[in-house]
Amino acid sequence: MRPTRPLTTIGVLVAGAAVALLLTGCGDTTPGSGVDPATFDGDWQLTSGSVDGTDLDLAAGDVTLTVDGEQWGGTSACNQYFATATLDGDQVTVGGVGSTEMACDEPRMALEAAYLAGLQRVTTAATDGDTLTLSSGDGVVLEFGPVAPTPTADLVGTTWTLTTLLDGDSASSTVGEPATLTLADDGTVTGSTGCRTFRGRWEQDGDALSIGPLATPKIGCSPETRSQDTHVLAVLDGEVAATIDGQSLTLERDGRGLGYSAG
Repeated sequence: MRPTRPLTTIGVLVAGAAVALLLTGCGDTTPGSGVDPATFDGDWQLTSGSVDGTDLDLAAGDVTLTVDGEQWGGTSACNQYFATATLDGDQVTVGGVGSTEMACDEPRMALEAAYLAGLQRVTTAATDGDTLTLSSGDGVVLEFGPVAPTPTADLVGTTWTLTTLLDGDSASSTVGEPATLTLADDGTVTGSTGCRTFRGRWEQDGDALSIGPLATPKIGCSPETRSQDTHVLAVLDGEVAATIDGQSLTLERDGRGLGYSAG
């Protein structure tokens, strides 16, 4: 049975190594942006920035910031990151910065490193219209504009790339080759674990997916990918709860899960 209706979607989700932030707008917001200038809460896109006199190369990748009170996070060109921030008027202290650990091309990794290093030095936050400026007074200036709502990816036909392994309350990054998942309209499912490819059938019943049985080649995995291979197949081969949030797909079963991003 092929899918007959879309999965339930939830609000904007930022997933870090072990952090998921569910964002809601509040107060007077900039139209269409979900941003509250009085508290900085909302979703922001880095539009310009410099660290110690060097401009950040924003052509290398997207950098976003989601603010939900003291919980901050977003996309840092390559990885998802998370942090805590203490606000006192326009004074801010950023700490507890962490991120997932995917490898990307060098320009994106360089942008990510510069941005995260600069973010940890920020001491002042201020809004002017629809612009949020974070600065340090000693060489860091990061300017953000509001982010337009993220379109929801299609469950069917999208190549989903594994970004996070979930086990209870913990989350970890992926290893090995990119692990993917594609659910086709003809009821077939294909993908890989980062070690081995797999193929099988899938069906949808509301927000649940029934996947499998999955066929995989009988090859050995490296010590680095063996645990991930086992985790992926254990979650996928059976009935899983599925949630799409913008460009993210989360599959969960028996306390374990998989976090995917579109593309």
